[in-house]
Amino acid sequence: QCPGRSEQTTELVVYSTAADTAPALLPTTPGTLYDIPYHWYAPRQLLVGHNDGSETSLWRYELSENCATVEKQTLIAREAAVDIWQARMSLQHGLLAITSLARAPNSQSQVRILHEFTQPSRWRPVTGGADWADKPRWAQAQDTATSLYYLSNQGSDIFNVWSATIDATTGRRD
Repeated sequence: QCPGRSEQTTELVVYSTAADTAPALLPTTPGTLYDIPYHWYAPRQLLVGHNDGSETSLWRYELSENCATVEKQTLIAREAAVDIWQARMSLQHGLLAITSLARAPNSQSQVRILHEFTQPSRWRPVTGGADWADKPRWAQAQDTATSLYYLSNQGSDIFNVWSATIDATTGRRD
């Protein structure tokens, strides 16, 4: 929230450590319930989630050299049936991991990945969706595979850290 603004207004502000740089105000959509910065994954690149109550979208912001302005804003995914959470990028392989939660009663969350970052319709499940799965994080990558760690109860009441090996060329779980 910003002082002097209505409660329905959210703004994302990027502050630079450079003394002569003013904060950058990221564009948001009127009526947005929340804007969440998920991952600052490269020099001047930020993943941000938006939710307006009827759909969730995931955006990539590319900031200027001094982080004072947005040079490019790219829609990565837009979903009406699920909420998108916990987005994390694996830069080396161009893989994006998210937690998705269906907008149905008693639904469970699912970890999914997107390969090549530019095809929102190509989400691939990592977990089955029958149990709760959350907080995906990428490990240090090898040449052709990378590990994705996440929390899940996988059929029990106890949450553990699980690992999935992802083929970096196809974006599929090995």
